[in-house]
Amino acid sequence: MGLVALGHGRAILNTSRGRTCREFCFIQRDGLQKRSRPSIELKSMGHNAAASNRGNSLLDMGRMGEALKAHATAVERDPAHPGARYNLALTQLRMGDWESGWAGYEARWRFREVHRHPRTFSQPRWHGESLEGRRILLHAEQGLGDTIQFCRYATMVVARGGAVILQVQAPVERLMQSLPAVRAGCAETALLGEKTA
Repeated sequence: MGLVALGHGRAILNTSRGRTCREFCFIQRDGLQKRSRPSIELKSMGHNAAASNRGNSLLDMGRMGEALKAHATAVERDPAHPGARYNLALTQLRMGDWESGWAGYEARWRFREVHRHPRTFSQPRWHGESLEGRRILLHAEQGLGDTIQFCRYATMVVARGGAVILQVQAPVERLMQSLPAVRAGCAETALLGEKTA
């Protein structure tokens, strides 16, 4: 039999105990749909991302522990898959595993659903070493909320001896100019898309 279509998702079911959300997987062969257990049958078909997709479904249902296990299984099956690594990291962060979560979150740079065209720089990345007056670029990489959330690091970089350039989106540039490090002349702002000196 040839594989015609594959689907995975969630369904809201009305039961005698109320509404419940169930995950499902359908495999369509020769016009007939069959409900299956995704983590078993899809793996046998070579669909390595199925475990990560299952993890996302479990997160939506509030089953954090099972979601974590599913994402870990996905990474175990395909350690180089950036989407699986990214989903595992987000789940770890949601569960308060900051160390593993933030380390794994670096997979976002290779995950095209998050960064379709990631920025690249010829300068080396900063890894927390002493800056001794060197300039460091802190740039917006996601939405306005993330920019506002993480602009506080400018003060921390200044405290470690760095001269900061905050490259941000136009709607928040004026807000960034009100930061103590910028007002004190230890940091400057630039608009995202502008060349920095």
